[in-house]
Amino acid sequence: MGEWFTSFEDAWRHFLGREEPLESFHEKLEADPDAVGEGWLLVPPEEVRDAAGAVQERLAQFDFLALTPRHFLHVWLRARDGADVEALAAGPPFTVAYARVNCFHDAVVVEASAPRLDEVDAPPQFLPHMTLAYVRTAADPAPLRDVLVELRDEALGAGEVTELLRVRFPFSRSTVLEPWTVVERRSLRG
Repeated sequence: MGEWFTSFEDAWRHFLGREEPLESFHEKLEADPDAVGEGWLLVPPEEVRDAAGAVQERLAQFDFLALTPRHFLHVWLRARDGADVEALAAGPPFTVAYARVNCFHDAVVVEASAPRLDEVDAPPQFLPHMTLAYVRTAADPAPLRDVLVELRDEALGAGEVTELLRVRFPFSRSTVLEPWTVVERRSLRG
């Protein structure tokens, strides 16, 4: 696995110059179909998910990508490492903007930005994003790069975050994009 990025600009520069194949997200997952994951996330509003679907239509041509189903579009906040969920939950609702398509080693993402997310304690590699597609099998990045350069400045909209969800979800190679179960909800008050 390539090293974790500490800025979206680093990720984008790396993708633009990448010659080695994109890495398979699925190969890193457990084979056990009963494996589960759990953590905190926020769900983007309907209009952002609609805009994500339009971008995903451009990605559908790549058979090495697994498009993130609409029900699974989210911004991951924390499992063991990530944003300080307690600090987020103790504050008021905040707005997240979804703009700028990017590519990590194993996923196509859209950047999720909010001053509030920048203010809370998080490791330097915490880059809030919504994953549009996961790399299913290792692949040459060049054809995807041609499309993502055109999509780079796409703005998918913004939405107010009023609650955070702790979810449990299937997390194996064969089950990862199935629906999650909400374990806990935290309303933002401030």
